[in-house]
Amino acid sequence: MSTVGVYIANRSNMTGADALRVVFKMPAFFALLLGILFQWLHITIPPTYFDSISMLGEASIPVVMVVLGMQLAKISLASLEWKLISIGTAVRLVISPVIAYGLTQLLQTNELLSTVLIVAVAMPTAATIAMISVEFHSSPDLVSSITLLTTILSVPSLWILLLIIGT
Repeated sequence: MSTVGVYIANRSNMTGADALRVVFKMPAFFALLLGILFQWLHITIPPTYFDSISMLGEASIPVVMVVLGMQLAKISLASLEWKLISIGTAVRLVISPVIAYGLTQLLQTNELLSTVLIVAVAMPTAATIAMISVEFHSSPDLVSSITLLTTILSVPSLWILLLIIGT
């Protein structure tokens, strides 16, 4: 989400090279490079630093929810693109699990791994995607609406999916 998602969000507003430059400026990209470097050099991080990292991680979810709520509060039901929202919701909650099922059958994965993969792709759209769309002005109303609708509809859809796959 912090690399390919940022690239896709920016690609609608700028050239591919400019969108790639934005990805290279993202903090998550630098964290990825540092993580690879630390692994390669066998550098261990002192446990005291993990307390700060944990606090930042725990604060991120409430911040994302506040921004998503602010975005949803600005949206007018009359201005929503219901056709696109319906397509996005159907792709996330129906088509993605069907594709995942087909891939797990094709790859002949074991039953537990298949179930985990199918359920994972049937989850609602992540709120972090809405954050990226707000940050980079890439259809934030549409993405936030899809996030809300997939979250609401995931309760019955996941229940039905789990009944179908027999878990």
